[in-house]
Amino acid sequence: MENAKNRNLTVWLVRISLIAVFLLGVMICAWWYPFSVSLTAVGLTPGEAPEISPAQYAEFWTQVGFYWLASLPCFVTVGIGWRISTLIKNGREPSREAAGLMKTCFVIMLSDCLTFIAAQATFCALGWNDLWFIHFFAAGVGLLVTLALKLAADQMLNAAMLKEENEAYI
Repeated sequence: MENAKNRNLTVWLVRISLIAVFLLGVMICAWWYPFSVSLTAVGLTPGEAPEISPAQYAEFWTQVGFYWLASLPCFVTVGIGWRISTLIKNGREPSREAAGLMKTCFVIMLSDCLTFIAAQATFCALGWNDLWFIHFFAAGVGLLVTLALKLAADQMLNAAMLKEENEAYI
């Protein structure tokens, strides 16, 4: 009974966290990316709307489009996280399946972080990114989360193997 209560609490905490991450991601995609890129591409222009050159227009949409595309893997991992929470809810943790899903998230996030860093370096080289420190900080946080995910996947796999070994003796 106590184990079921803990499992249920864990599932709800994971799902609330996933919902919060999803909503934060939507807010970043809808507001932060267009706002921060417009500051870089157009600059602060209080009052009337500025005249935007074709180069500024191209710079804006290239960066915003990249950021939106780079955000898609993050939303995919939220979906995979939901699947993992379903495994926990059904009492199928630790399992090789959950460890495999976590490893999939690790691969997705690592490739996304490295792509994001390479793009940021390119944007900086083009002189397009005045807020580079915020984006590189976000990439650093992403790498730390990715590393934590890898460690958790390894621990999940070890726990699943130990569980299978114990069940084989019984």
